[in-house]
Amino acid sequence: MSRDWTTVAFNPLPPGWVNVWEQEGDPLFFTLPCPGVLVEECVEDGERVTRTVAAKFDEGYVVPAMDANGGYITTETVEVWEEYRATVTAEVLASREWIKADMLTKLAEAGAEGVHAGDLLAYPHHRAFIVRDALERDGLVTLTRHLISMQPSRTVAVYRLASATAKAVAPQSV
Repeated sequence: MSRDWTTVAFNPLPPGWVNVWEQEGDPLFFTLPCPGVLVEECVEDGERVTRTVAAKFDEGYVVPAMDANGGYITTETVEVWEEYRATVTAEVLASREWIKADMLTKLAEAGAEGVHAGDLLAYPHHRAFIVRDALERDGLVTLTRHLISMQPSRTVAVYRLASATAKAVAPQSV
């Protein structure tokens, strides 16, 4: 169920707080100063629900750091983030390897039929997008788009293993 949150207050944080996002490439993370915390409300089943979320600046506005683009990890002081960056790095890299193995298995099982792009997404979605894009960039998978409707013009993206990859990850008979 989608909620329509309304910002009702802003509480500034002192300097030294940062929002952390995961990204593709090196460095694995990027940080931006966190200006404060938003207090947001919505109505669900007749009840008022309140939450607090970290904020970020976006084109002159203060908005939630957790946006639809994904990748947001946490908001911490710089000192705390530096203390556990190595642990988070290990977790993210292990997760990406698991997602990669899962995607390659699904693609190998699908064979020539391929897999719709959305069916390759795992949680967290931003991480799955990063892995899927890396597989395509590295030539391990190919992407084709098929027209599914003329009104309005819509396509579906289908991924398939590249031929060399298919041979390397082909399911072994037992």
